[in-house]
Amino acid sequence: MLKAALLFGGFAALAPLTGWVIGVAFYALIEAFDHWIAFDLLTMVGLKMVRDGWTGTQTDVVIDGFRLLVLVVAAIATSIDAVAVGITLPAFEVNVLMAASVIGLVTFLAAISGGFLGRFAGRNMGRWAEILGGIFLILIGVRIVLEHTYWALVAG
Repeated sequence: MLKAALLFGGFAALAPLTGWVIGVAFYALIEAFDHWIAFDLLTMVGLKMVRDGWTGTQTDVVIDGFRLLVLVVAAIATSIDAVAVGITLPAFEVNVLMAASVIGLVTFLAAISGGFLGRFAGRNMGRWAEILGGIFLILIGVRIVLEHTYWALVAG
């Protein structure tokens, strides 16, 4: 659980810093496809979780749910959007190191809380917790795409 929280918090903190470094010149390139990468990664992991929970079969990745590669892919997928956020931070005259630290800390605490909830839900809900977790990952991916496409068109 600590490994997952450190990875998610670390990537969440590094993402806006990465965006800051990349700079405004590359914003259009990042904005054009970052949401699709996050959506694809989250949907693939989410669908696998739903399938495994539904069928009751588990592969090595599910059995070893905290395998480093799975955690890194999930941490990257949920942090890609924050790169674009990092590019916008100079417009708000925000201390980028402070903002990245707060983002990382909040994400770390949310991951720890989610880990404790997952342990409870896993024991008490079994495969339904895995299905629900997969659905939540897919919904996060859908939300990211909607924020960058549909809602942007409606607001614009």
